[in-house]
Amino acid sequence: MKILHIIPRYLPAVGGAEIHMAELSQRLAAAGHEVTVATSNALDFEYLWDPNKRKVETKDEHLSGVNVKRFPVRHLPLAPKSYHGVRRLLWLSRIGALSRLAPHLVGLDAFLAKEAGNYDLIGGMNIAYEGVMGSGLRAAQKHNRPFVAYPLTHLGAGDRPGSDPQSQFYTMPHQQKIVCASDRLIAQTETEKAFYANAGMSADQIVVAGPGLTPESVQGGDGEAWRQKHQIFGTIIACVCTLTRDKGVPELLAAMEGLKDQSVTLVLAGGVTDEIKSLLSAAEAEHLNVLVLGRISDEEKRDLLAACDIFAMPSRIDSFGIAYLEAWANGKPVVGANAWGIGDVITDGEDGMLAPFGDVAVLEAKLRILLDHPAERVRLGGNGYQKLTQQHTWQHKFELVEQAYRAVVSVVKGEVR
Repeated sequence: MKILHIIPRYLPAVGGAEIHMAELSQRLAAAGHEVTVATSNALDFEYLWDPNKRKVETKDEHLSGVNVKRFPVRHLPLAPKSYHGVRRLLWLSRIGALSRLAPHLVGLDAFLAKEAGNYDLIGGMNIAYEGVMGSGLRAAQKHNRPFVAYPLTHLGAGDRPGSDPQSQFYTMPHQQKIVCASDRLIAQTETEKAFYANAGMSADQIVVAGPGLTPESVQGGDGEAWRQKHQIFGTIIACVCTLTRDKGVPELLAAMEGLKDQSVTLVLAGGVTDEIKSLLSAAEAEHLNVLVLGRISDEEKRDLLAACDIFAMPSRIDSFGIAYLEAWANGKPVVGANAWGIGDVITDGEDGMLAPFGDVAVLEAKLRILLDHPAERVRLGGNGYQKLTQQHTWQHKFELVEQAYRAVVSVVKGEVR
């Protein structure tokens, strides 16, 4: 098959969506398919709306068997404030056409108009930037090509999926319309599948095949050397993600205030957003045992995962959470938020623990149980490792996706499945 994938950012930009798309694209290429990824020149995800953030050179290149075409981001005047204004207006007005401005990739639509018909299948990832995914859907429909959606929907932590303010920016009517108009939906979890089935998409068109992991890619770190380097010899709680409020970083810092009686250090690794910097300064003033590493290399991440005792990321905006799989690959227990979709990944009390998002008291209590009971850490981490190897390896997930691709291409071509 000749496959075109469309995503707002791609390698060397790193994030859950970017890793997910890279793994699938590279594995499809290795299996003999011709794969092209159309993307932006954003390195930091904030560059999609803020010209002051980092970008990569806009050029076509060949990465690990995948053809990569980059299109420059056209920033709105007075960005980044104007971008957020457009997104807010989009939410209030429900005028879906506004999404084409936020962000706008110069030349993408022209490329699709000319080249989309040369591909057997088009796939789009990340409904948070629905203007980009929508371009792919329109081109696929115009050229009678199947479109496969990977919305990665953040369903939030409200009373029902998509009901809280944060998740409503991922579940607006025009966003749901894009997904439901797709020929196939690759859902992250059963919860995401149910959400779109309830929105009107046929369950037969939905395949649950969230991200996977090659365990060896995050194993083999030198935990003892990491501890010696940073002079930390007590219990370690690690969190590896982009450090934002929605990832639960404020709650982790507040929980550390209540855990001062414990010999424990919270290690935060990942890009530090402006909204978190003041909280980190306050934590330093309070003399909390918090180490902020910022962005780390893959080698440093392996060492940290080997060194830590608990992995905690109580996020409300993850559609799945590859980071939990990485912790399980190292036999570590995980703590997440009881948000929609995360409960499909983490089973509370069996391979990790869940706390209501924003509930510092419950989060602290769950962490304290793990801090006080090393055997429970071993049990949960071991169960998580088994779940990873049985359900969430890339080999298993890739087979599901490739089968879905072949099936939908056969249907469009009028062939028998």
